[in-house]
Amino acid sequence: MRRNKNSVWIRIGRKLLILLVIAAVPAAVLLTAFRIKTVEVIGAQEYTSEQIKEHVIASPQEHNALYLYLKYKFFPVPELPFVEKLDVEMNSSHAITIYVYEKMVAGCVEFMGEYLYFDKDGMVVESSSKRLDRIPEIKGLKFKEIILNERLRVENAAPESQAEEPDPNLSEKQRLEKEKEEALKKEQERVLRNEKLFHTIINLMQLIDKYGLDIDTINFKANDEVVLDSGGVTILLGKKSTYDEEFSEIRSIMEKAKGMDITIDMRNYVKGAESIIGKLKKTTE
Repeated sequence: MRRNKNSVWIRIGRKLLILLVIAAVPAAVLLTAFRIKTVEVIGAQEYTSEQIKEHVIASPQEHNALYLYLKYKFFPVPELPFVEKLDVEMNSSHAITIYVYEKMVAGCVEFMGEYLYFDKDGMVVESSSKRLDRIPEIKGLKFKEIILNERLRVENAAPESQAEEPDPNLSEKQRLEKEKEEALKKEQERVLRNEKLFHTIINLMQLIDKYGLDIDTINFKANDEVVLDSGGVTILLGKKSTYDEEFSEIRSIMEKAKGMDITIDMRNYVKGAESIIGKLKKTTE
């Protein structure tokens, strides 16, 4: 009786082994038939092709083209800073193409030890300790808070105005009312100024993008005058509502001044007039 039971278990074991072998053969074929041999990366600027490959193909199973394609098609994938989306296309059983869609970053500001990057519409799209060389940094402005995926909000104080001497003929109530009115007026001036500064930033970002300029920093001085820095070239733009006319000239100016340490004064620029002054910067030996 015991021998019969043992023989039954032996037969079951043999059948299970056969089933495992039958299942393992197509699995092994699947692994070898779709093993990745060729990878092409398209659209990467902030990362090298090798960095993108290492991020996408990070585990042994991800060396399988079919597995990788299905993963990026139907499942959540690890995020990568400055990248909006990654797509994997299977060209053949051994070749894939990785498409990189980077976030449209126009500028950045340093805030609480981090660099906050925003697009050309002023939306904050990324936060990183890394400073991207090709992205202009905004300096000279204050920000109370910066929130990811929200509009950049300038929080500079209103321009200082000379305080009026209190009228000795006013009663205490009248004096308090006047102070309240002045405080409200000052707050309205601050809000209006910050809104103008925001639109100035957007105007500058869009013009830099339009003309394909390589700008390192955009400095806002105390009187809201704008100064651009690119390598050794400093461009004084002054304070204006828009800078479209100035930027139509800046590209050719920067090409001529390339490699020089020079300050270009465009504060009094008038289109069609000889109103651009260039001065070499003083060097100390």
